[in-house]
Order: sequence, then C-alpha cells, then structure tokens
Amino acid sequence: MSLKTNGRGTTSTAHTVADQPAVSADLGVSSQVSGILEDVEHLLKQHLELLHEEIREDFRRTKEAVLAIGLAGALALVGGILLVPTAIGLLSWAVPAVPWWGWSGILACALFLAAGALYFSGKRKLESFNPLPEQSLQAAKENLEWIGNQVTSTPK
Repeated sequence: MSLKTNGRGTTSTAHTVADQPAVSADLGVSSQVSGILEDVEHLLKQHLELLHEEIREDFRRTKEAVLAIGLAGALALVGGILLVPTAIGLLSWAVPAVPWWGWSGILACALFLAAGALYFSGKRKLESFNPLPEQSLQAAKENLEWIGNQVTSTPK
C-alpha cells in the first residue's frame, strides 16, 4: 500500500496487487463441484422456465383455435337450422301433392336416422380403445410396488 498526496494536502491510500492476499489458483474440489452443481441447478431452472413459457404459448394458441372452431360450429348450426325450412319449402314447391307438414316429417325422420347412425358409429369407435394410458399407468403401479417393497425390506 502506498500513500499519495494530492494538491490540497490530503493523502489517500492506493492498493496495489502486491497488497492483495495470494489466492490459490488451485481451488478445492468441493468448491468446484459446488460451482458445477449451482450451474446445473441454474440451467435446469432456465429449462423449466422455458418449458413453462412454451406450454403457456401452446395453451394460448390452442384456446384461440378452439374458439374459432366453436364459433364456426355455432354459425354452422344456425345455418343448418335455417336450411331446414328452406329445404321444406323447396320440396313443397317441387312436389305440391305432398303438404309442407309431410315434407317436415320426412326431413325430420331423415335427420334423426343420420344422427343415430353417426351416434352409434362414434360409440363403436370410442368402445374400441381405452382413452387412458394403460401401459404408463401399469408401469407406474409396478414402480410404486417395487419402491414399497424396497422400503419395507431394508434392514433397520
């Protein structure tokens, strides 16, 4: 350390490299491992934050897509409701021998038959598989049983 005098008569201290305690270039293994573990922990936190943001963005996009599809379905439903009386009017005009209420009944029966066919087709498809992940659930159950056996069989 050296003392310096400035023009006003005051002194200040200046630290030099020689004044610093010698730092060992060879850090201990435990401090190096500790630093690595801190870096790994920081990296994992960053990855989890990135994953969280990606999930949030995917959820936002999915929500927007579902909203658009829902609105499209609602508009299609209104269009279909308006199309039924139009079809009845067209059929009554094309074949005047059958009254409008006759065409209404015929069209209603045709729509109910189509709805029933679609319902049973969907029900059959749904019954053909289990929507739950059976293999993953079974593997998790086996892992839990194994852990339970390990805990109970370890000597105390």
